[in-house]
Amino acid sequence: MTPDDEIWQRGWHIAPLWRVRPKHVRAVATTHGVRSKERKTSGSTSETSYTVYHLGDAQRLAKNLDSGTVAVDPRWRTDTPQGRRAVVRDVLLGCGVLFLVLALITLKLLNV
Repeated sequence: MTPDDEIWQRGWHIAPLWRVRPKHVRAVATTHGVRSKERKTSGSTSETSYTVYHLGDAQRLAKNLDSGTVAVDPRWRTDTPQGRRAVVRDVLLGCGVLFLVLALITLKLLNV
């Protein structure tokens, strides 16, 4: 058993390794057979679960992605024009939703 067998990392650690956007780590891992498991952490009032990924599997996939033997949807990547456009679109959509929520709160406050 090698030390890599026991190393598990969260998605935001794995995303830069694969050059994918963090929200797509789960899909990439599932598609390419990267082992994952759920971990739980307890706070003072609740329990939260999160996914961790096997580092050895993640590193093997990174080598395959770099060599071009496997591919990921270009919209999911951070190093493609399609991926950068998707990031901008997501940011703009998030700003639009935030603006809508703030406008609704403002209207509610003005009606009081």
